[in-house]
Amino acid sequence: MIQAVCSTSKILTLSDNYYKDWHAYVDGVEKEIVRTYGLFRGVALEPGDHTVVYKYIPANYLIGRSVTIATTGYLFLAFGFVALRNRKRLTVQLQSMIAKCFSRGVKSG
Repeated sequence: MIQAVCSTSKILTLSDNYYKDWHAYVDGVEKEIVRTYGLFRGVALEPGDHTVVYKYIPANYLIGRSVTIATTGYLFLAFGFVALRNRKRLTVQLQSMIAKCFSRGVKSG
């Protein structure tokens, strides 16, 4: 976080390399980052007191996170479906085994 006081319009330049995944927020509002001196990143400031926050939000990370969340959700649904289906099958098999045990007990008794 950077606190800046400007008497006129200025460009705040950081000596970090410019990269498209950086986002700048001036007083909580996202502003466009401009390339300064061909290599660095900067943001335009109007006169007054400002709080500037830079955040690095890589697009590849967001895409990867979304794919991971979707895949995890799909796997939970698939495993749940298989477990539910097998539960019904096991219940039928268990009922059949119980019926056989009771029918044998009645015949022998």
